[in-house]
Amino acid sequence: MDNPETNRSTEERVISLKSEMENIRQEFIKQSGVILRQWYKELSDKEIENEEAVTASLGTDQFNHLKQDINDLIEHADQVAMEFIGDETKWWHLNESDIYFVDFDATSPSLIIPLFIEMQLRLAVGKLGPILEKYGYRIKTQPNIASDKEYGLWCEPYKPYQNPIRPMYPYSLMLPRLSNEMRKLLDQYHKYELLVQEARSKY
Repeated sequence: MDNPETNRSTEERVISLKSEMENIRQEFIKQSGVILRQWYKELSDKEIENEEAVTASLGTDQFNHLKQDINDLIEHADQVAMEFIGDETKWWHLNESDIYFVDFDATSPSLIIPLFIEMQLRLAVGKLGPILEKYGYRIKTQPNIASDKEYGLWCEPYKPYQNPIRPMYPYSLMLPRLSNEMRKLLDQYHKYELLVQEARSKY
């Protein structure tokens, strides 16, 4: 027979652990805003430098408009982080889906960011795509159905011809791209996941 006191104690433990996990989620969102600001500047600067012909063709006024659009995105990085990294459906403690189990070990030599985080970060970085595309840089956020190997295609994989098509950074983001603080947060989050599962196993 189940012991009501034991069950109550276990559930209180789970609630406490999930509260700590929510604190980690909030801090990770905050840190994501910081790193997105860095990435938007780095990636746009690189594109402007590498595509000299496009940049030269813009002229002073258009170039200034481009820089203003990029700066506006940088200023809204926290909101972008909340939109994508803050998506409650992606976090295990709010969803308890195997799909979003972090399964992260900071001591592992693996360079892989947990998939649900990596995909959301790439969608957040993808906000830069339409800006660069607007000014003629070789980035496409709308795929050509006749070609599945387009250069510079920035959109979601697997279902690129379904609407709405969301811009998405096309390259994998590896663990070294995250700050040390973000790695520590993911590691701690995973430890809490395991503790929740351990507590639940004792029901």
